[in-house]
Amino acid sequence: MLQRIEQMNESIDYIEAHLMEEIKVEQLAKIAACSVYDYQRMFSFITGSSLSDYIRRRKLSLAAMELQHSNDKIIDISLKYGYQSPDAFARAFHKLHGMTPTEARKQSAILSLYPKIKLSTPSISNNEISHRIILNQRFKLLLKGYELNRSSANIEIAKVIEDARHNGTLEELQNDNPNWKLYGVISYLSKNPQCFMYYIGCEYCGKPILPGYEVVEIYSPIWAVFEMPSLLSYAKEIVGDNSFRTYIIPPELEKSLAEFYTEWLSTSGYEEADAPELQLHHVMPDGRVSRFEYFVPVKKLPY
Repeated sequence: MLQRIEQMNESIDYIEAHLMEEIKVEQLAKIAACSVYDYQRMFSFITGSSLSDYIRRRKLSLAAMELQHSNDKIIDISLKYGYQSPDAFARAFHKLHGMTPTEARKQSAILSLYPKIKLSTPSISNNEISHRIILNQRFKLLLKGYELNRSSANIEIAKVIEDARHNGTLEELQNDNPNWKLYGVISYLSKNPQCFMYYIGCEYCGKPILPGYEVVEIYSPIWAVFEMPSLLSYAKEIVGDNSFRTYIIPPELEKSLAEFYTEWLSTSGYEEADAPELQLHHVMPDGRVSRFEYFVPVKKLPY
C-alpha cells in the first residue's frame, strides 16, 4: 500500500544524485511508476513545492555550501549547477539567499539552505476523508477540449471554468441540455509532453453535436469519488487605472488533494487506474463553482 511513497523517495534520491545534470521529469515519473502529469501533481501536493522550485533550491543550497567551504571560482560553481553565466547565477542566488555569491563567502553570511526531502510513511489524521465507491459507471459526455500546461494544472483548469462563465460556454451547454451538469475531464493524451488535455461539457442528450464539441464515453470499473472545495479563488488587484485578477488555488483544496495522495491512496488498498479523471462541478446560479466532486478511476491493489 505504501509503494507509492517509496517510489517517490526513490525519485527524490535520483534528483539528488543528478543535480549537476539535466533532470528529465519523464525519468522521475518512470521511477515513480506514474505519468508525468501525475508525478508533477503528486510532488507538489506532497512536498508543498513545485518540482522545478525544489530542484532550483537544492542546486543553490549546494552551491552556497561550496562557496563557503571551497576556493572554487564562482564561474566554475555556476557552470557546475547549470547556470550558463555568472550573472544568471548571481540573480538566482540573490533571489533565494538574499545576497550575492561573493557576499556568501563571508564567514558571517547567513544562508537559506534547503535540505533534501524524504517522504515518511503517512500517519493517518483524525479527519475522515469523505468518499464513496461507485462501480461500473459509464459517462457519455458532450465535451470541448483545451490543451493546458502541466506545471500549473489547477490554475489553468480554474481559468478555463471561470472563462466559461463569461464567453457563453456555460449558457451554450445549458441551452443544449436543460438538465445539464458541468463536467470536467482530465486526459493525459497530448502531443506536447509539457501539456495535458482538459475538457468541459455536460451529459450528452442526443441532440446534434454543437460545433467545437465531441461526444466521448468514459468508463471505469471502479470510481473513488471525493468531495472537494471550490477550485478557484482570486484576488482583485488594482495597478493605476487597471485592475486584474490574480488566480490562486484555495489552501483547503491543496490540503484535500494532499490527503488523497498521502493518506487515502496509500492506505486504501487501491491504486490509480489508467483512465481519465472526472470533475463534477456544482454551479451556482451566477455561474460560479461552489465545490466539485472528484471522480478518480482506481483499481484494487494485488495482494
